[in-house]
Amino acid sequence: MEGVERAVVVVVVAVVAVVVVVVAAVADRCTPGGVRRGVPGEGESHAAAASQREGGAGGSYCCRGEEKKMSCTAHGEKPIMVRWEKEERIINPETSRYVVTVKEVADEVISTLVVEPPDPPEVEIREVRDRTIALRWTMGFDGNSPITGYDIECKNKSASWLSAQVTKDVSPQLNQATIIDLHPSSTYNIRMVAKNIIGNSNPSNELTITTDEAAPDGPPQDRASWEPTSPAEHQISWKPPPRHLQNGVDSGATRWLPGRTAPRNHQFTIISMDHHGRHHGERPAGHLKKFTQYSVVVQAVNRARHRGPPPSRCHQTLEDELGDIRNVTTVQPSLELDYLEKYTNYSIQVLAFTRAGDGVRSEQIYVRTKEDVPGPPAGVKAAASTSSVVFVSWLPPLKLNGIIRKYIVFCSNLHPMVMSEFEASPDVYFYRIPNLARNRQYSIWVVAVTAAGHGNNSEKITVEPLAKAPARILTFNGTVTTPWMKDMVLPCKAVGDPPPTIKWLKGNTNGTPTPVLVDSRRSVHGNGSFIIRTVKAEDSGNYSCVASNNWGADEITLNLQVQVPPDQPRLTVTKTTTTSITLSWIPGDNGGSSIRGYILQYSEDNSEQWGSFPISPSERSYRLENLKCGTWYKFTLTAQNAVGPGRISEIIEAKTHGKEPQFAKEHELFTSINSTRVRLNLIGWNNGGCPITSFILEYRAVESPTWTTAQRTSLTKSYILYDLLEATWYELQMKVTNSAGSAEKRITFATLNSDGSTIPPLLKTGDPISDNMSGSGGLKMVVTVTSILVVAVLAFIMLMVLKRRRREQRLKRLRVRTPVTPDTVNKQQQTLRMHIDIPRAQLLIEERDTMETIGEEETPGVAGTRAGLASRAVRGTDSL
Repeated sequence: MEGVERAVVVVVVAVVAVVVVVVAAVADRCTPGGVRRGVPGEGESHAAAASQREGGAGGSYCCRGEEKKMSCTAHGEKPIMVRWEKEERIINPETSRYVVTVKEVADEVISTLVVEPPDPPEVEIREVRDRTIALRWTMGFDGNSPITGYDIECKNKSASWLSAQVTKDVSPQLNQATIIDLHPSSTYNIRMVAKNIIGNSNPSNELTITTDEAAPDGPPQDRASWEPTSPAEHQISWKPPPRHLQNGVDSGATRWLPGRTAPRNHQFTIISMDHHGRHHGERPAGHLKKFTQYSVVVQAVNRARHRGPPPSRCHQTLEDELGDIRNVTTVQPSLELDYLEKYTNYSIQVLAFTRAGDGVRSEQIYVRTKEDVPGPPAGVKAAASTSSVVFVSWLPPLKLNGIIRKYIVFCSNLHPMVMSEFEASPDVYFYRIPNLARNRQYSIWVVAVTAAGHGNNSEKITVEPLAKAPARILTFNGTVTTPWMKDMVLPCKAVGDPPPTIKWLKGNTNGTPTPVLVDSRRSVHGNGSFIIRTVKAEDSGNYSCVASNNWGADEITLNLQVQVPPDQPRLTVTKTTTTSITLSWIPGDNGGSSIRGYILQYSEDNSEQWGSFPISPSERSYRLENLKCGTWYKFTLTAQNAVGPGRISEIIEAKTHGKEPQFAKEHELFTSINSTRVRLNLIGWNNGGCPITSFILEYRAVESPTWTTAQRTSLTKSYILYDLLEATWYELQMKVTNSAGSAEKRITFATLNSDGSTIPPLLKTGDPISDNMSGSGGLKMVVTVTSILVVAVLAFIMLMVLKRRRREQRLKRLRVRTPVTPDTVNKQQQTLRMHIDIPRAQLLIEERDTMETIGEEETPGVAGTRAGLASRAVRGTDSL
């Protein structure tokens, strides 16, 4: 097999040759410390002995990839039966593929077992996706030796096997695996090789697999170009994405044309291109509306399917509204667009897509169709102000089709036919026509003018100058929109003779208009306008302007809409991987103005630094890439409209997949130990799904204070400690770290004696850290007990002091009220001496009784003397 290097290896096959009759052969064994030779054992009759040739259960040498023959020669009285065992199981050549030959030479019986490389596994496909291929295999004959692992080879179909990517040493316990990080819509060749200790099998059956298509990874190349060919037609050109980013068969492009004022049920225009650039297919039921904003998104399509319109942020019109999105599909790199609006802004994007999804959109380009003559003014009013003056007002055209240069007001006298023209500035919508004849009717209309010429006439209004002109309002009904916290003027221009009186009303919840409140923030101007300073959301509503004089009245209604920042969106987590988190959200109220975009902010859980991403207003989900594995993140989302940013959403948290490393308990850490070297098996370390970023290994002799450190940025399968001391106990500690955290493992081991024997167990000694902890705990216990004793003693002392004071107070009261006679002094002292051993409580009671008896017998003359004697007697008792 290609790529298999030849090397001399030690065959460590657990096969034991046993001579069955009387003699059993003790096979050589390969131990972690080296090869230890056994000696032939003797049976009870000492009739036969067994020996090994060309290998055996002990150490043996061969070339990798070659078959190996192991022989066992038995001497003794016949018949001699030789039995081969593998892993304590008897080998039966008749029911397995083992080859065993027996040859008798004189008094010898020679049995030979053939060990060979394994057969290749049978491989089949379990699942195919856009970037992964899942395999399943069945193990073949193991070559009389346990399978030690599998190698999976994968290459691009056009490449050679020398450049194949190889996944080595797949565990023999597994029978399925998944190949990742493949390219969508690509064809791969896959095969497997089984391995045992002898060598590698031949390659397995070769699989040829094509991955599924996926969404393109790149936008169309360069910027799409846009060239107007007429006021209603444009031609757009682009280049498809690079081949390696298409992730599928790129067979066309789709462009979406959103119109601001187009109805939502408008038919889509789908145009495909043949090889000669001529288009054919369906047409819309009606033309696109003029002077309407469109954005164009160009998408590549493949043979699998067409995608629906991708969300796109459009170039804004004056009203800052988004239009509906429509598409045009083509297989050519250019296409001519027709039936476009005149002098209308368009934004265009190009993207490729496959059956699996949309690709990355190109940068937007902004273009505008050519000017044309404007449409008619949307409305005209005319009213007499005096007997010779008429005022005219109008609304701009719905279809400007260009920049309005001026307005022309026409006034015609019907009898006889006389027509006059009056020019007005493009930003003025009122005009005063003087010097008209009284009580004569005039016909008035207005025309808008662009660089392309005069537009269509407005409707004609008939008006008659009057001396007693009724009140008329020249302002039109309509909707007025303003951002909050701005000053707003609601106009109400009225004329009449005499000049009319203006009154403003506001509709309320019950439908009955009430006069507006006039205060420091609201006022009515002299020209009839209603002014609101620093408008708030509660100022929204319907306002009515009523103009009246002696000859008539007029009324208009204006709907005031106050735009506020948008409400907070509701943010949720929809998907997480080891390096990405996908978020989705539901927008809140837009505050009366279209959402212009979102700002997504994110931060690691324990960090105060926040990053942010701007997001298109039409998006409803976003995927953050290149995040740390196994890490918690915080997210907030803010919507923005023409007023400004809205409230920040609630902070949500999400964690990427993965956890800190762990060491599997079922794996042995030490592969081999001898007197000066130790081989560590690091396969037991599980990275927790996150790449290992640091591996630190430290070891020292138990009696040494110095640690030897080895540090790596990745984790290998094994590690060897060299130049160790013979017959010495060592401490070993490992620390493995990934982005999710770190894990530590500590263990002790001992090197062997020079003859391969083990050394006595390590005597348990006090751990300084544990001693410190226990010493600290003992100190805490002593302090606690001492504190309790001190508190108890202090409490006892205070109790005794209180009792003593109470007793002295009682005796003091007795001395004051108890007289003492000379005849009873000796009796009192005698009584006190007799009660020295009586408890103090009883003593006080007897003293009181004695004093009362003495008080009844003594005379008042000697009361003071007796009292003094009694006092000294009591103090004497206290001293005792």
